[in-house]
Amino acid sequence: MSPRYEPPIVTVNPPVKPEGEPADVAYADDAGRRHAWRGKGHLYDPYYPQVAHQVPDGTVTVSWLRDLLVVAESQQRVQGTLSEPLYRVNDPGPENPPPFGWPTLDEAKERLARLGKLQRDLSAAGANDLLRPSAPGYLIKTWGRAAVATGTLFDVFERQPLERGMVDTVSNVPTVKIPRLTVGPATAVQTAENAAVTEVDAQSTSASAPVATIAGQEDVSRQLFEFSQPAIDEVVVDALARDFGAKFDSQLINGSAAGGQTRGLLQVASILSVTGDVSTAQAFVASIWKAASQLAGASGFGDPNPADYVVILAPRRLAWLQGNLSYPATQLLPGRVVTSGGVPLSLGASTNEDVALVVQRDNVLVLGNSPQFRVFEQIGSSTQTVRISGWGSMALLVRNPTSVAKVTGLTAPTGF
Repeated sequence: MSPRYEPPIVTVNPPVKPEGEPADVAYADDAGRRHAWRGKGHLYDPYYPQVAHQVPDGTVTVSWLRDLLVVAESQQRVQGTLSEPLYRVNDPGPENPPPFGWPTLDEAKERLARLGKLQRDLSAAGANDLLRPSAPGYLIKTWGRAAVATGTLFDVFERQPLERGMVDTVSNVPTVKIPRLTVGPATAVQTAENAAVTEVDAQSTSASAPVATIAGQEDVSRQLFEFSQPAIDEVVVDALARDFGAKFDSQLINGSAAGGQTRGLLQVASILSVTGDVSTAQAFVASIWKAASQLAGASGFGDPNPADYVVILAPRRLAWLQGNLSYPATQLLPGRVVTSGGVPLSLGASTNEDVALVVQRDNVLVLGNSPQFRVFEQIGSSTQTVRISGWGSMALLVRNPTSVAKVTGLTAPTGF
């Protein structure tokens, strides 16, 4: 006999796994990928032209104009507009996170702050190759640089900012000055108990150098500025920055202290000098060590540690040296070896000699800031001309001239 009521059979299905990751986990992963991707940008210039990155939403690179747009849209959301007024009651909360590849507000503000007050006379006729209708992928950010030397000495020596109040303009030439000792106090072993203690009176003088301003600019048409690919401001700023580095090296090594230039290492009075021997590569290595020996000896500053020195060579000199040695040349010379296009190549009676410098790095101070680049969109308002400008100021101070030695008489190497 069956019961009058049969309970229904309930089918229990396994739980349905939601598609994809939870929203909070997905956004955290997305933010992490975005941070790692952004972290590959240039160390000093956040908009340094870089190879485009492939991201899920397409090919994206950081852009100054895009960052400005992100900040403007954020301000618009805060202030409200006529079409979308700001409601402070029942606020729906923060907007959805930006898509992957699109910068967050904090990222945009950080890059704009690092760059400073960046704002954007070439014409489309003078640079028509930049007005390409389209370019696939990374080619949008690719161009051929002009042939120009680049700098290598910007971070070799101690560098401190050049600020207001540090520059003396009384002589109508901006100059920085520091005191320095020419004779220092001395010590000696006390010959007996209660015997007289050695006393040498210190003598002082000053070290000074004019401030040099390195600057350049380019005027471009409005059409070229707005429609060029790659962006003409990136191209011009990159070229200005490379040339700034080259001129910085030239000033640091051989600035004349006249005509707006600072005083370079070769123009500092009373530096040490060694006549070099370039008959063989081994003889030249010995000449460099002879200069280091003089710096470490009684006639020099007296630092005996070779690791404290910097050796500055012309590129052709290091190439010749390495080409005639079977061992890495940089490991045979004292301290850090740096090549620089700022080393003059027209010295000596035959005007074909270069020079090598051996410098105790702690005695050299470079005053100056990183170069600034700015775009002025209103310079030629009557012609719609946009000006791209870059500039920076620097001064070189040598605390003691006996911490610098030059190796002279380096005739041009054959084949280099």
